[in-house]
Amino acid sequence: METGTGKTYVYLKSIFEMHQQYGFTKFIIVVPSIAIKEGVTKSLQITEEHFKRAFQNIPYDYFTYNSANLEQVRSFATNDYIQIMVINIDAFRRSF
Repeated sequence: METGTGKTYVYLKSIFEMHQQYGFTKFIIVVPSIAIKEGVTKSLQITEEHFKRAFQNIPYDYFTYNSANLEQVRSFATNDYIQIMVINIDAFRRSF
């Protein structure tokens, strides 16, 4: 679909809905390019207050995957609140 149709908003809202309904806490958003990765990260920044208001100030954290910062990945694996990792497909292929 073309840009500006709400795709990113829908899957971000779905993250919070899945947490509410099923208790899921770990989410990985895999995107096809660095440009889209930056756009998703920007969307997470822009919508942060909106989702906190809409979902009763639920704690969550997000980050862009960086192979040089494995502490973020460890934190992602062990924390018990919503964690969102954004990674582009090339970094995903190289890392795993």
